[in-house]
Amino acid sequence: MGLVDAVSFLTIIPVRYRSLKKASLSQHWFPVVGLLLGIVGGGVGWIASLFVEPLLAAVAALATLSIMTGLHHTDGLADFADGLMGRGDSKRRLLVMRDKMVGTGGITAVILCVVCFLAAASQVSGMEILVAIVVSEVAAKYSMIVASYLGRPAVEGSGAIFCAYMNKKRLVVATAWWAVPVLFAPHMVWPILAGILVSTTILYIANRTTGGMTGDIFGAINELSRAASIAVVVSI
Repeated sequence: MGLVDAVSFLTIIPVRYRSLKKASLSQHWFPVVGLLLGIVGGGVGWIASLFVEPLLAAVAALATLSIMTGLHHTDGLADFADGLMGRGDSKRRLLVMRDKMVGTGGITAVILCVVCFLAAASQVSGMEILVAIVVSEVAAKYSMIVASYLGRPAVEGSGAIFCAYMNKKRLVVATAWWAVPVLFAPHMVWPILAGILVSTTILYIANRTTGGMTGDIFGAINELSRAASIAVVVSI
């Protein structure tokens, strides 16, 4: 129940995977995993920016993040978007989300999210792209924790397990991971707040459309919070 379990769940790094329960008990480590992902992805972007145009550096950074996470969260965004575009009650929408085929809504959502990230990340280069991606990754992972704490599960599955094992203690620990550094860079609280705003907005939409949280919705929160956070980082 620690960093290794969080890494095994959020990335494709070959460390031991014990169970979904162990990963859910390690949610407070998610921002640290975000930090590690951001350092690697942002580092690639930083190095690339020394040789190519900012947009290509941003593409290199996003490609690195996508490979390291196995596109796990991107798939969740696509499924959630398809569910939102579907007609009918919550049960019908959940069935659409479970469909292995990706629809127009899912494809459009992923494209827009990627475009937003690249448009923002391409505005900076050098050390700035590293900082921007690190902050956005930490914000995205913390946003998932906020949803886990505030949300209720729609069905049995990963969403239910993560909501069940989130508590105030883990939320406080997760908050401390970013709150302490923000003391030395107060303006960086805005990207975190942007991620939280996205998270709570999606949570509200999910409660009204699917009846609560699912694993796919957690993935959507990660992707959309990251895009919103990096847009704020490069704007302040």
